[in-house]
Amino acid sequence: MGRQRLERDIQNRLIRQAAPRIEDDTFLVLDLSELTKKYAEKMEYMAWVRNGSEKELGWGYWKLNIVGANTKGSKIVPLHGRLFLHAVPGHRSENEEIREAVGMVAEGVSKRGIWVMDRGLRTAEWIKPAVDLARSCPVLFFETVVKDEAGEERLIRLS
Repeated sequence: MGRQRLERDIQNRLIRQAAPRIEDDTFLVLDLSELTKKYAEKMEYMAWVRNGSEKELGWGYWKLNIVGANTKGSKIVPLHGRLFLHAVPGHRSENEEIREAVGMVAEGVSKRGIWVMDRGLRTAEWIKPAVDLARSCPVLFFETVVKDEAGEERLIRLS
Protein backbone atom coordinates (compact mmCIF):
# COMPACT_ATOMS: atom_id res chain seq x y z
CA MET A 1 0.00 0.00 0.00
CA GLY A 2 2.94 2.30 0.56
CA ARG A 3 4.34 1.93 -2.94
CA GLN A 4 2.03 4.33 -4.75
CA ARG A 5 4.31 4.91 -7.76
CA LEU A 6 4.70 1.17 -8.33
CA GLU A 7 0.94 0.72 -7.98
CA ARG A 8 0.25 3.51 -10.50
CA ASP A 9 2.75 1.99 -12.98
CA ILE A 10 1.08 -1.42 -12.71
CA GLN A 11 -2.40 0.11 -13.12
CA ASN A 12 -1.30 2.04 -16.22
CA ARG A 13 0.32 -1.05 -17.74
CA LEU A 14 -2.85 -3.08 -17.13
CA ILE A 15 -4.97 -0.40 -18.83
CA ARG A 16 -2.57 -0.14 -21.81
CA GLN A 17 -2.66 -3.91 -22.35
CA ALA A 18 -6.45 -4.07 -22.05
CA ALA A 19 -7.28 -0.92 -24.06
CA PRO A 20 -7.27 -2.56 -27.53
CA ARG A 21 -10.05 -4.88 -26.34
CA ILE A 22 -12.33 -2.00 -25.34
CA GLU A 23 -14.78 -0.92 -28.03
CA ASP A 24 -17.40 1.84 -28.15
CA ASP A 25 -20.11 -0.55 -26.92
CA THR A 26 -18.03 -2.29 -24.23
CA PHE A 27 -19.51 -1.90 -20.76
CA LEU A 28 -17.02 -0.40 -18.29
CA VAL A 29 -18.32 -1.70 -14.98
CA LEU A 30 -17.23 0.11 -11.82
CA ASP A 31 -17.69 -1.94 -8.67
CA LEU A 32 -17.14 -0.55 -5.20
CA SER A 33 -17.12 -3.29 -2.59
CA GLU A 34 -15.19 -4.54 0.40
CA LEU A 35 -12.63 -7.16 1.31
CA THR A 36 -13.03 -8.41 4.85
CA LYS A 37 -10.15 -10.01 6.70
CA LYS A 38 -12.04 -12.13 9.20
CA TYR A 39 -9.02 -13.72 10.87
CA ALA A 40 -6.42 -10.98 10.42
CA GLU A 41 -5.00 -9.58 13.62
CA LYS A 42 -2.15 -7.30 12.55
CA MET A 43 -2.75 -5.74 9.15
CA GLU A 44 -2.17 -2.03 8.70
CA TYR A 45 -4.98 0.49 8.50
CA MET A 46 -7.89 -1.95 8.54
CA ALA A 47 -11.25 -0.32 9.10
CA TRP A 48 -14.81 -1.43 9.77
CA VAL A 49 -16.47 -2.36 6.47
CA ARG A 50 -19.83 -3.90 5.74
CA ASN A 51 -19.45 -7.38 4.31
CA GLY A 52 -22.13 -7.41 1.59
CA SER A 53 -22.37 -11.18 1.27
CA GLU A 54 -22.58 -11.91 4.99
CA LYS A 55 -24.50 -8.70 5.82
CA GLU A 56 -22.33 -7.87 8.81
CA LEU A 57 -19.54 -5.52 9.82
CA GLY A 58 -15.98 -6.74 9.88
CA TRP A 59 -12.38 -5.59 9.67
CA GLY A 60 -11.10 -5.05 6.17
CA TYR A 61 -10.54 -2.74 3.26
CA TRP A 62 -12.56 -1.08 0.51
CA LYS A 63 -12.08 -2.34 -3.07
CA LEU A 64 -12.52 -0.42 -6.29
CA ASN A 65 -12.58 -2.51 -9.46
CA ILE A 66 -13.25 -1.56 -13.06
CA VAL A 67 -13.70 -4.26 -15.70
CA GLY A 68 -14.70 -4.21 -19.34
CA ALA A 69 -17.49 -6.53 -20.46
CA ASN A 70 -17.91 -6.86 -24.20
CA THR A 71 -21.50 -7.07 -25.43
CA LYS A 72 -20.51 -9.58 -28.13
CA GLY A 73 -19.07 -12.21 -25.84
CA SER A 74 -18.58 -13.36 -22.28
CA LYS A 75 -14.99 -12.27 -21.64
CA ILE A 76 -14.24 -9.88 -18.82
CA VAL A 77 -11.29 -7.51 -19.23
CA PRO A 78 -9.74 -6.24 -15.98
CA LEU A 79 -8.87 -2.54 -16.21
CA HIS A 80 -8.35 -1.31 -12.66
CA GLY A 81 -8.20 -2.81 -9.20
CA ARG A 82 -7.28 -1.15 -5.97
CA LEU A 83 -7.71 -1.52 -2.23
CA PHE A 84 -8.13 1.78 -0.46
CA LEU A 85 -8.34 2.73 3.15
CA HIS A 86 -9.91 5.71 4.83
CA ALA A 87 -7.51 5.38 7.77
CA VAL A 88 -4.30 5.82 5.73
CA PRO A 89 -2.64 9.18 6.38
CA GLY A 90 -3.18 11.44 3.39
CA HIS A 91 -6.29 9.61 2.13
CA ARG A 92 -8.53 12.20 0.50
CA SER A 93 -11.96 10.65 0.01
CA GLU A 94 -13.86 7.82 -1.60
CA ASN A 95 -15.02 10.20 -4.33
CA GLU A 96 -11.41 11.11 -5.11
CA GLU A 97 -10.50 7.41 -5.38
CA ILE A 98 -13.36 6.87 -7.83
CA ARG A 99 -12.66 10.04 -9.81
CA GLU A 100 -8.97 9.13 -10.19
CA ALA A 101 -9.74 5.55 -11.27
CA VAL A 102 -12.39 6.65 -13.79
CA GLY A 103 -10.02 9.28 -15.17
CA MET A 104 -7.17 6.78 -15.60
CA VAL A 105 -9.36 4.22 -17.34
CA ALA A 106 -11.24 6.76 -19.51
CA GLU A 107 -7.97 8.25 -20.73
CA GLY A 108 -6.36 4.84 -21.22
CA VAL A 109 -9.22 3.53 -23.38
CA SER A 110 -9.52 6.81 -25.32
CA LYS A 111 -12.95 7.45 -23.78
CA ARG A 112 -14.44 4.39 -25.51
CA GLY A 113 -17.02 2.29 -23.67
CA ILE A 114 -20.24 2.75 -21.76
CA TRP A 115 -19.88 3.36 -18.03
CA VAL A 116 -21.98 1.23 -15.68
CA MET A 117 -21.99 2.07 -11.98
CA ASP A 118 -23.77 0.63 -8.99
CA ARG A 119 -26.74 2.51 -7.57
CA GLY A 120 -24.58 3.37 -4.57
CA LEU A 121 -22.93 5.95 -6.83
CA ARG A 122 -26.16 7.80 -7.50
CA THR A 123 -25.12 10.82 -5.47
CA ALA A 124 -25.52 14.21 -7.08
CA GLU A 125 -21.78 14.48 -7.69
CA TRP A 126 -21.84 11.49 -10.06
CA ILE A 127 -25.33 11.82 -11.55
CA LYS A 128 -25.45 15.57 -12.31
CA PRO A 129 -22.88 15.46 -15.16
CA ALA A 130 -24.83 12.58 -16.76
CA VAL A 131 -28.13 14.44 -16.42
CA ASP A 132 -26.58 17.60 -17.89
CA LEU A 133 -25.23 15.56 -20.81
CA ALA A 134 -28.61 13.90 -21.39
CA ARG A 135 -30.36 17.28 -21.39
CA SER A 136 -27.96 18.56 -24.04
CA CYS A 137 -28.90 15.77 -26.48
CA PRO A 138 -31.57 16.49 -29.10
CA VAL A 139 -34.89 14.72 -28.58
CA LEU A 140 -35.64 12.70 -31.72
CA PHE A 141 -38.89 11.07 -30.58
CA PHE A 142 -41.67 12.07 -28.22
CA GLU A 143 -45.16 11.02 -27.23
CA THR A 144 -48.13 13.05 -26.06
CA VAL A 145 -50.57 11.79 -23.43
CA VAL A 146 -53.79 13.26 -22.14
CA LYS A 147 -54.11 13.65 -18.37
CA ASP A 148 -57.45 14.27 -16.74
CA GLU A 149 -57.14 16.75 -13.89
CA ALA A 150 -60.35 17.62 -12.06
CA GLY A 151 -62.43 17.06 -15.17
CA GLU A 152 -60.14 19.04 -17.48
CA GLU A 153 -57.87 17.47 -20.07
CA ARG A 154 -54.26 18.50 -20.17
CA LEU A 155 -51.76 17.45 -22.86
CA ILE A 156 -48.38 16.32 -21.56
CA ARG A 157 -45.42 15.83 -23.86
CA LEU A 158 -43.15 12.93 -22.87
CA SER A 159 -39.69 13.14 -24.34
